[in-house]
Amino acid sequence: MRIFVAVFIVFLSIAIAVLPHFYTCQYSGRDITTATGTHVPMKCNWSAQAEIAVGLPLLAAGTIMLFSRRKESTAFLSIMGVILGIAVILIPEKLIGVCSSQMPCNTVMEPSILAMGSVVVAVSLAGTVVSLASKQKQL
Repeated sequence: MRIFVAVFIVFLSIAIAVLPHFYTCQYSGRDITTATGTHVPMKCNWSAQAEIAVGLPLLAAGTIMLFSRRKESTAFLSIMGVILGIAVILIPEKLIGVCSSQMPCNTVMEPSILAMGSVVVAVSLAGTVVSLASKQKQL
């Protein structure tokens, strides 16, 4: 079970860090033009950037969990996965947000981030419960 949770978290963390960038307004050629003529990215671009900052520690947690043999380490890394999964959800929902109109970030990026974050939380919770309930080797 530990290996399944670890591999699943690794794949989801890579998807969380990479996929949102393909559905931002800036990737679609849309941005905000100020009165001075400068182009400013919309807030969905900053949400996608922030997902990198959450996806990388999640990737590290999953990779370390893959090689960890102690149940306490697996439980701690799973709890860290729950916390980071919640952060993945909070970025587009409460912290930074996405555009409010029918843009790709609102119709594709936000729902996919919410789904991936929810799956990370669920899998990490399952990993926590299983690692604390199991009798793994003590090194």
